[in-house]
Amino acid sequence: MGFFSKLFGRERKPTADEWGLEQLEKSGADLSAPHEVEFILSFAEETAARQAAARLESQGFETGVEPHGEGWRCMAVKTMALEVALLKEIHGEMNELAESLRGQYGGWGTL
Repeated sequence: MGFFSKLFGRERKPTADEWGLEQLEKSGADLSAPHEVEFILSFAEETAARQAAARLESQGFETGVEPHGEGWRCMAVKTMALEVALLKEIHGEMNELAESLRGQYGGWGTL
């Protein structure tokens, strides 16, 4: 934390992706090793979830679609190194995809 941050109590909060990596590291995970990472997108309509799955499959993700509550969930899995820059990039892409199909990106986790 820099001098002014200490002085004025303004420390930058980690992004969701940074926080997730911090938690994994604290639990002893080797972040440099490849991990299976699951990304979750939620949609009101099954057709939107299936369209998202098809787009993600074309990008090398393994996908699945299932009913969830009153909507549908698309899960996309990829084996990858856990790098904050890469996760932030994918986060942006998942947000764009979900929003283009009137859905929502719910985040990621390791399997």
